[in-house]
Amino acid sequence: MVIINIFLINFYIILLLSNFFIETYSIGEIWKNIHINSLIGFQKSIEKLEFNNNLDFNIWYNIVLPILETPILLFLTIISTLAFLFFRYK
Repeated sequence: MVIINIFLINFYIILLLSNFFIETYSIGEIWKNIHINSLIGFQKSIEKLEFNNNLDFNIWYNIVLPILETPILLFLTIISTLAFLFFRYK
């Protein structure tokens, strides 16, 4: 357990520092490069869900798009932080 915590804290520090010095792709850009049709289908299904529920705000532009514009290194930093906290308190 201690080895996992040491690895995760080192990984977290490296990712945190690299967020400031390395410009990376966003989650949406990587998804677009891998399979653009599924990204378009996902957007269409979100917009259809929004239309069926008659929501006042636009889910795609207010919630999903900011998540897709998150840099991948920042996303990995958040995930590693959550993993570190999970293993630390388990």
